[in-house]
Amino acid sequence: MALIKDCSNAHDLYLLVYTRESRVSPDPYELGPDNTWRPKATLSAVATRMVEEIHTKWMRLLTSDNKRRLKKHHFLTIEYDAVRHELHVKSLPPGRPMDEHKKGRAKGVRLDPNLQVALTNYCSTYNMTESKVIRQALKSFLSDTETHVLNDPTK
Repeated sequence: MALIKDCSNAHDLYLLVYTRESRVSPDPYELGPDNTWRPKATLSAVATRMVEEIHTKWMRLLTSDNKRRLKKHHFLTIEYDAVRHELHVKSLPPGRPMDEHKKGRAKGVRLDPNLQVALTNYCSTYNMTESKVIRQALKSFLSDTETHVLNDPTK
C-alpha cells in the first residue's frame, strides 16, 4: 500500500516513512533511560535503515527538475511504497503552468472592423499577440494621461 504526502524537507519525508512503518503512536519519540530521544515505535529492520538514511534519500529525490519544482511550489508530492520500501516523486497533474507573472483578469473589448484589421496587421508585422499590443497601447495611453493630469495647472 502506498502513502502520499506533500513534503517540503527531509523531516516531512521522515514523518511520511515513519508514520507508515511505525506500529505505535503519532508522537514518534520518547525519552530513553540514557536521557536521549529515541523512536517510540518498533520498526522493521528495513524501515529502520530507511529512517536512518532519510536525509540521503531526500537528497537523491532532489534532481534539478525537482529542485525547481520545490522552489516554485514549496513542496514535492512524495509517494512511499511500504511493500517495496521505495520513494517516488509524483508529478503534478497536467494543466496550465503556474506563473509568477500571470496577467490577472481578462477583459473583453469590442472593436470596429477597421480597428480589428489594423490590429491584426500590426500584430503580424511586429510578430506580437493582440493582447500584448492592447496592453502596451493601454499602458502608453494611461502614462500619457497621468502626465497630463499631473501637469494640469487647474488641479
